[in-house]
Amino acid sequence: MISRLIADSGSAAVCRAAAREYEGSVFYRGLHRLGLALGAGCRRSVTLGILLREGLFARAWRDSLTCRVLTFLLSLPGVLLHALYRAGKDKFDRSPLMALAFDAGAGAALAESWLILALWVIPFAQWDNAYHLMAFVLVYLLLCLRQMRNGVPLRLDRVGFYLPVMALAVILSIPLSRYPELSGRYLRYHIICMLCVLATVSAPRGPGDLKRLAACGSTVILVSAVWAVVQRIQGVEIVAAYVDKTMNAGMPGRVQSYFDNPNTYAQVLVMLLPLSLGLLAGGKRLSTRVFALVAFAAGVLALGMTYSRASWIGLVLALAVFLMLWKPKLIPPLLVLVFLCIPLLPDTIINRILTIGQASSDSTVTSRFPLYEAGWEIIRTRPLTGVGLGTDAVREYIIDKRIYSMMVYYSHLHDIFIQLWAESGVLAVLGFTGAMLWGLKSMARETLRKGDKTVKCLAAACCGSVCGSLLVGIVDYIWAYPRVMCIFWFVFALGLCCVRLLREGPAEEGSV
Repeated sequence: MISRLIADSGSAAVCRAAAREYEGSVFYRGLHRLGLALGAGCRRSVTLGILLREGLFARAWRDSLTCRVLTFLLSLPGVLLHALYRAGKDKFDRSPLMALAFDAGAGAALAESWLILALWVIPFAQWDNAYHLMAFVLVYLLLCLRQMRNGVPLRLDRVGFYLPVMALAVILSIPLSRYPELSGRYLRYHIICMLCVLATVSAPRGPGDLKRLAACGSTVILVSAVWAVVQRIQGVEIVAAYVDKTMNAGMPGRVQSYFDNPNTYAQVLVMLLPLSLGLLAGGKRLSTRVFALVAFAAGVLALGMTYSRASWIGLVLALAVFLMLWKPKLIPPLLVLVFLCIPLLPDTIINRILTIGQASSDSTVTSRFPLYEAGWEIIRTRPLTGVGLGTDAVREYIIDKRIYSMMVYYSHLHDIFIQLWAESGVLAVLGFTGAMLWGLKSMARETLRKGDKTVKCLAAACCGSVCGSLLVGIVDYIWAYPRVMCIFWFVFALGLCCVRLLREGPAEEGSV
């Protein structure tokens, strides 16, 4: 009903008429040809073909003995349940209670979507990381119920070779830690993320499940953006730790919604905003597209109010990657549109953008250089094992060895690669880097092939999201909060699930 009213409204008619005039203009034809040439050049590029080629380890992983053994161990509860089901199939099929259990197992992706929606709108003051653990254990149990009936194991083969390598390095960093008592609790956060990846790759059975997961992510954007607008209206205190008052005179306080820190909130938006764009591009219903557009616009507004320069640049990269994979021909007109919109931005945002070129004079930037030096000193002295999992272990080591000289409080090394290497050693950073490259290559490769439009758009969105987040991660530690770390791995796993569905097609009823 709402969709029909929007389609029949006078505003919609005016927009359609304006679009027809624009499409008939010489300016549009010129930009359209430039975009087509850009897209064709990218697809014919030899360099791109080499970058997207599947590596030796990736090809060998799915059929390897290690993959089969790990898959069996992770699927063992479901294997035992499936054997029990086969032994008493008639009784189980006649039981109303088991019918409900099997339906719940079939809806594992639906349960995950509602769980992440519920968890990611909880204010920071009421947040507990045990919520994530309970949620993904529940999804894992639902997948075991689904396996009880159809016997199909969890899809560890689709997480690639490098993620298990990283997981092994993270687990080994506990006994190898210089501070085991400090590192122990951080292992729980990584286990939560491992469960998140396994559940998100395995649970969705088709485009509908993917759209629900992306829609819940967009709802989180909308809810948090409304909260951010309320903060702006009420007024936000200017915190010296978040902004150099000398260089940013007149800039208001930075909103943080319910994520405790403006930079952290901006990172969440960079991770989730591309999902709204994927829904907008791949949605088949007008109501879905309108909702995605509203969520995206609200999220961009909130991102502007965070005044997070790194996240602004990260979002630009995320959108560029998405457009390059979805419709490269739109890049030239959108660049023109962005250029024309710059004068319309508030003076505070323009001034904040201009400070990017004056980073050497910004105390919030220069204070990070001693931390980078401290991180590299740890890597130099303990390159193989690191000092122990978790930011607490790294901070304690730096204090013990008196590496860091500035009298300023710090909580991490402000770089995800340096932090991971300092914590868990070279194997962890190689596994993480390999997983990112393999995953991004897989997502990009599948968007260039034939397949379901919605899944391809979401794969392109996840690819852009991960690229933008990793760019932010070079200048900030995007896993400082375990909840944000889980959001990152959720988006990455959602992209891997898109790859799985594009290669295999939607599952038949009663199968994974």
